[in-house]
Amino acid sequence: MRMLDSISQEKIRNLVPAAVSLAVAMMTPYALSYTFEPFDQIYVLKAYALLWIHTSNVLPTILWWPYGIINNTVGSVFRLLFVYEIYRCYKKRTDRERAVAVGIVSELWTFQFFFFSNILYPSSIGWYNIPVPLLFITGLLFLVLLPPRKAKGLWNEETDTSHSQS
Repeated sequence: MRMLDSISQEKIRNLVPAAVSLAVAMMTPYALSYTFEPFDQIYVLKAYALLWIHTSNVLPTILWWPYGIINNTVGSVFRLLFVYEIYRCYKKRTDRERAVAVGIVSELWTFQFFFFSNILYPSSIGWYNIPVPLLFITGLLFLVLLPPRKAKGLWNEETDTSHSQS
């Protein structure tokens, strides 16, 4: 019974970082947009997440936007790939450095997308886009504060070095 408890605790310990990261990936904003609306003569702040958009217009609204995953396919893939790498890291199938590298690439995608959209579309002057790296910060905090356990080696390193020296 005690061994069963330790196995289930290990599974929970491995799944919690990935589950929380998945929730953060889907529900928290990945970007903010700030622009001036000349028709209404107001500044508008928009927050974009994979499942919703918030607009602080004349009538502030939150639109449930489940097709945002499809509309922002590349960004969604990178965000979900980072969640998958966190899961793999806790399942001892990859290391922390690779998971962090995937997280950096997933955030750089959002940054470069918004950076180049301002350059390529001059009509968007005055439209400021700011990436929000909440998913990367969450994943990094899990990887640093709750480090994944190391996989047990396939052989005893001490005996392996003694055989190679003789």
